[in-house]
Amino acid sequence: MGEGIMPGTSHKLALLEADASVEVSGDGAGLVKVEVMPTTDTGDCVVLHVADEKLREEVSFDLHVSYRSGLQEHLRFFAVSPTTPSNTKSDSGMAEFEE
Repeated sequence: MGEGIMPGTSHKLALLEADASVEVSGDGAGLVKVEVMPTTDTGDCVVLHVADEKLREEVSFDLHVSYRSGLQEHLRFFAVSPTTPSNTKSDSGMAEFEE
């Protein structure tokens, strides 16, 4: 399912190697601004900024990271408002638990 991020917040991720290219895809990609930032102690990092919008349901997006070495990462996330019910995402798998 991925890691949840609240709208109006940012989430920082360390990159495994320098000189990475990053791309966001998925239904929630339009809500996300990606910023690659150098850090002094560990190398580069990616900051995901999620737009400050009220969401009626969870919206998924994927971060694809490609490194020069050929290594790739595919990380899953979702944006969710504090008032969003946890079972409103159509592909959440919650239907299995509903009566």
